[in-house]
Amino acid sequence: MVDSSGTLAGFGDEITLLRRCLSLTEADYRGLLVKADDTEQVTAAAEIGRVCGATLAVYCRTLTVEELIA
Repeated sequence: MVDSSGTLAGFGDEITLLRRCLSLTEADYRGLLVKADDTEQVTAAAEIGRVCGATLAVYCRTLTVEELIA
């Protein structure tokens, strides 16, 4: 789906994030999806990711995607 996405899809955060995840997957990285109910849980999940050497962590909100690890 990523390869066949249209030109306009390249302007959205979702396709950019999908491309980054695909690139990491192709480099033998693995992912973990965590449900967090509040900011405190998001902060704790990001810290665990940092401690464990995570390359990418994002917080998907209703209208935005926030990078948690820079």
